[in-house]
Amino acid sequence: MQQGVLTRWDDAKGFGFITQANSSNDIFVHVSSFKSKVQRPKNGDIISFKNTKNSKGKSQVSMAKIIGQAAGTTKMAKRSAKLSMVSLFAITAIISAIVLYQFGLLPLTALIYMLVMSSMTFIAYALDKRAARQQRWRVKETTLHLFSLLGGWPGALIAQQLLRHKSAKTPFKVLLWLTILLNIGVSYIVLFTPQGAEHFQQIQRML
Repeated sequence: MQQGVLTRWDDAKGFGFITQANSSNDIFVHVSSFKSKVQRPKNGDIISFKNTKNSKGKSQVSMAKIIGQAAGTTKMAKRSAKLSMVSLFAITAIISAIVLYQFGLLPLTALIYMLVMSSMTFIAYALDKRAARQQRWRVKETTLHLFSLLGGWPGALIAQQLLRHKSAKTPFKVLLWLTILLNIGVSYIVLFTPQGAEHFQQIQRML
């Protein structure tokens, strides 16, 4: 039995190719060659297989078994799970703001402001990703951080999760989380300290 990594798998058509580190030729494999009919094959699976020749003399898999995942695939899965937690944090923040409004601790204008800024930030990320794909004029990173600093950080986190944009660049993520911590700190002072609440009420009266 030989081993390789499943690549270029087309689940709709039920076939793909097995790539081996010591060979430049990929080997065709059909879904019917897999022993287990419960677990569907997917790109990145480590495959144990028996290699035979077809009537035309080309290599093909006569028997295959999924025995694990390639290291890169596992890392991607862990990264996706981490991003999901980040997105959940953003959604929790939005729900918390709605709850605070329901209990009279957050004005309606502040809630609307947060939702609008989050939406604008999400749109900015989407436009930047589209511009990157089309090699057009990009949205500046300073602009994205400014949107987050002004209260749109939940939209930034959700955009990173759904759009897979700006989610791997460490310096960018560090600055983003600094804006998030600053927002949380200011929100706590304004909502839960007497001095902060007093200043916030003064600002509301001015508006």
